Amino acid sequence: MRSFPEAPTVEAFLEASLYAGSVLASDAVRLAWADPSALEMMTVGDIGGHMFLVVRRVGKRLESAHEADGQAPASGQDPASGQAGWAWTRVYTTADLELPEHRQVRMDGAHVAAWGWEEVHNAYNARVRYVGELLRLGLPAATGVAGHDLPFSAYLATRVVELVVHTDDLICSVGLGGTPPNLALTTALDALVDGSRSVHGDLAVLRALSRPERAPGHISVF
Repeated sequence: MRSFPEAPTVEAFLEASLYAGSVLASDAVRLAWADPSALEMMTVGDIGGHMFLVVRRVGKRLESAHEADGQAPASGQDPASGQAGWAWTRVYTTADLELPEHRQVRMDGAHVAAWGWEEVHNAYNARVRYVGELLRLGLPAATGVAGHDLPFSAYLATRVVELVVHTDDLICSVGLGGTPPNLALTTALDALVDGSRSVHGDLAVLRALSRPERAPGHISVF
């Protein structure tokens, strides 16, 4: 277990999780809980349920790492890149939403959403506090994602992406305004650029950002 509780990615995750919690707790989300969202095949509540699971899964990984602490030596090295973690199932067309991986995400979110808005947002806040305590104890060197060993800080950055993007999904679904905190937003953007480079290659990303007419179609990570 390597301890660096002031790591910027930790602070970015805490910022993102608190920001997401403030939107989740809003009256606009409460009133629209069972309504269709800006995402196909998901209600507003389904997104909220998924956000709870994002935070809970971070906690589960940290719990496992703390339980294993001392059983195997940490590498002591910061791997240079977290790009391998972007080798996940992506949505190219609407039909891809019916792939088992995406259907499972929707089912899990809907399962949590069925608890109701009050229980979900209370459970979310409690989980954020708990995960924050675990993060302050330090980060493991790496975690397994899609068959790869991903630096835990890189994994955590992808969870910042999840929280920032899905909070924006909620905002767009219920007509709220809001901008993510600066560190959370910067971390999410950096991770998305890294992911885009991994998925599409550096030249394609360069062209998408500077000469879109030369870019090979739609450049995205998800």
